[in-house]
Amino acid sequence: MEEYVKLAKKLNLPSFEEMNSYFQIADIEDKNILHEVVKKIHDQTTHFTNMLEEIINPEHLRSLNEAGMFSEEDKKIILRLYRKLQHTNRQKDLLEVEFEEEAYINFINNSFNEYKLIKDDLKGIIKKLRDCWNKNKNTKLELGYFG
Repeated sequence: MEEYVKLAKKLNLPSFEEMNSYFQIADIEDKNILHEVVKKIHDQTTHFTNMLEEIINPEHLRSLNEAGMFSEEDKKIILRLYRKLQHTNRQKDLLEVEFEEEAYINFINNSFNEYKLIKDDLKGIIKKLRDCWNKNKNTKLELGYFG
């Protein structure tokens, strides 16, 4: 990822190590680096947006069980995170209309800074999702059709 390192210095982007730790950019090829980094960020934010959306609007047995484990305060945090991530996703959509290097640079920097701000709350929500499967083992889930 030598090209990213050079580009990061030239364009004042976050370091390769930091970007890789948040958005796993190590496997991108050296062509169209800005576009590829933006795609990696979008993949990550889309994943988390989908996860949060399942809590906000549960439709499956998994998400019904998980959504029931959150307090009203947690739900406010979830909605705030969802809005921030969805805003990032729509910013990326806007970039796809027309490639402008400066817009890509701003998107990468802004997304990186925003992710640093929300990552602890996101981590807390994910831990609650993980841990809910070891709680309430005696709770009977309402099961529907097993046809």
